[in-house]
Amino acid sequence: MTFVIFHPPQRRSQHLWISQVPAAHCNGLPDTANHQPMKTYKFCQSCGYPMKKDKQGGGTEKDGTRSARYCSMCYQDGRFLSPPEVDTAEKMQKFCISQMKKSGINGLLAWLATRSIPRLERWKKVSA
Repeated sequence: MTFVIFHPPQRRSQHLWISQVPAAHCNGLPDTANHQPMKTYKFCQSCGYPMKKDKQGGGTEKDGTRSARYCSMCYQDGRFLSPPEVDTAEKMQKFCISQMKKSGINGLLAWLATRSIPRLERWKKVSA
């Protein structure tokens, strides 16, 4: 059995580190040779929303842990919250624009805010 230990960054420029530690070693410090950086994101990789502005700190995985990749408006309990028909970057752009307009955001600003969606990780696979 192994345990996963999360090591939060000490400074903003550092990455989150994870260690896989055998259960027999849990009484001592983990071996630093097994550390692997876990990628953190500045923007949601589905809609482009700034992760630091997400009041919930990100979406959640099936096991309840926070997602470092997707915001709470896009991802909860390990699934995407957008309608099933939103399956391409272009459809996601239109969906986000309509949601932002409903929230009172100017249409031009909403359009500008969604320009990066095709370059986000969720949509790179689908659009390519």
